[in-house]
Amino acid sequence: MWTNEEGSRFPPAMVSSGVFAGAFDLEYGLSRADLDGKTMGEELQRIGYAGNTQVGGRAFKAFFEAHIEQGPILENEQKQIGVVTDAQGQRWYEVTLTGQESHAGPTPMPSRRDALVGAARIVDLVNQIGMENQPNACATVGLMQVFPNSRNVIPGQVFFTVDFRHPDAQILAQMDKPCARERHVLSRTSNWIWTSSRSGIRPPCHSIRTASLPCAEPRRSSASVIARWSAVQAMTPAISPVWPPPP
Repeated sequence: MWTNEEGSRFPPAMVSSGVFAGAFDLEYGLSRADLDGKTMGEELQRIGYAGNTQVGGRAFKAFFEAHIEQGPILENEQKQIGVVTDAQGQRWYEVTLTGQESHAGPTPMPSRRDALVGAARIVDLVNQIGMENQPNACATVGLMQVFPNSRNVIPGQVFFTVDFRHPDAQILAQMDKPCARERHVLSRTSNWIWTSSRSGIRPPCHSIRTASLPCAEPRRSSASVIARWSAVQAMTPAISPVWPPPP
């Protein structure tokens, strides 16, 4: 129902629902840009989906969304339907790691400042953070751009994203601390330059725990679906230019 609900192309997530709920103003939503600099407003105009209905012009009391399960849990447990009790909190970061471009042939291994090697260490660390905060934690590096992206050149710069998720706010707040320690290790031992920013924050939502949700008996022939409470809780815009904070 909502445009850019996931925020995959135009971060942060839930921009349109956030504009509807008053968490963002319309100008902010339309000005969100993708990696190529194209804004959501421009792209909506280009495909003819901009529309002219006034924001908030339709009155809704609540939203209830029947959604296919995006993970494997219901299928693995051979259950047809589930009701979500928590909305995970999220922290999104954008990281640029800078080393030094050099020729892949004549540059000795001890002399290299390979930015991709440093990024690989962070990717592995992010995965470890997710595994060490089970159950429920998720940690992902989902986007990576390598420069100059040539087979004959040692990478001089890598841009990548980090996504931490957990339904417990205290655990979520602790998940980026190992990255802060690794940042200082990388800078001190390998002379890589780490620049980063926090691109989105969404606190966990637990309101559904006490909500009264009438559930109809699903038909056996229906596909496995998961009922997701669409709480309109938009991500807070970036407020910190530096991530991770000092350990």
